[in-house]
Amino acid sequence: MVRVNSSFDFKVSIQKGVDWVEVPTASKEEGFLLVLKENKTGNPRACQLMVSTNEGRKFFYYVYQYEASDLLGAWRDSQIYVKWDTKKIDKAYRLSATEVTKDAEGDGYTLKMSLAGTPVAQYLKDPSKATISLQATYEDGAFVVPIGAAQKDFVLTQEVDETANSAMNRTADDTALEEDVVLQTLYGFSVAASSNIYAKGNFGFAPVLYQDGSIGMSYQDVAGAPESGCYLAIALFDGQQFSTAALKDYILFPDIALFK
Repeated sequence: MVRVNSSFDFKVSIQKGVDWVEVPTASKEEGFLLVLKENKTGNPRACQLMVSTNEGRKFFYYVYQYEASDLLGAWRDSQIYVKWDTKKIDKAYRLSATEVTKDAEGDGYTLKMSLAGTPVAQYLKDPSKATISLQATYEDGAFVVPIGAAQKDFVLTQEVDETANSAMNRTADDTALEEDVVLQTLYGFSVAASSNIYAKGNFGFAPVLYQDGSIGMSYQDVAGAPESGCYLAIALFDGQQFSTAALKDYILFPDIALFK
């Protein structure tokens, strides 16, 4: 039973084409009763309910029906938005199949998505891999991903000019000496981003009902997140140190939309 506080009579309309939800009773005194058929599709499903009054007021509710097993497998029709300022990448790209699996031991899950077909891969040590691997738990209908995990495929080497701003590397007539270029190796760790890059916290994934009626999986606010609206980023550190002092660059992924 869904409780609705109302001084007026109302009716509940179910999204067109949905046959797995019924509303047998509805009243301003008691609210309305939802009856759901068992989900045997093997996939998540969702629909929209509209509650409308005679006075023209409308309220929308969203019904999701799934369990963790419905979210496993390959999500083949997917895309990811990549924003990497230092490489001038700011665009959405198609993803090859994203795999969601249950770990063989324990209650954990793994989400793997390959960026091998995006411009990101060319800057990595092994462009053929470029796979983000996220360990997660399943809580309250969402995959909860803690940050700080090393992303082994996200290792890159870049040139650093150590003479550019050094007074010690100039001659008496203020002419710069020959550039002293060294190689710096950066290592990637998965973190949460929103208005900042966070050194601790969580971000999450859960099913989302889109306006066209399709259902996918995208970011979801979860317990332990540093703030609302957190999404995945790869922080790149000088050396294998997960510390603010060693942060040199980062790759943002502000939108991910996975579809089966």
